Amino acid sequence: MESDVVSALNKAWCVSCFAYSTCNTKLTFKNEFVEFDMKPVCKKCYEKFPLELKNRFKKLTETLGRK
Repeated sequence: MESDVVSALNKAWCVSCFAYSTCNTKLTFKNEFVEFDMKPVCKKCYEKFPLELKNRFKKLTETLGRK
C-alpha cells in the first residue's frame, strides 16, 4: 500500500499520520512546529511546558550540536 510521505526532522512520516506529538492535531505543510525530542510539538503546547524542562532540553540539544 502506497501513501504520500512527508519528510521532517530527518524522518519520513505518513501524511495522514503526521501530527503534533502532544495534541495530535494533524499537520499540514503550512503549520509551524517546535522540535522536541525529535517530534513535532505545536507552539501552543510547547509554551505550556515547564520552563525548566525547556531549558534542560535546549542545553542538551546545544551540547549535541543541534539547533
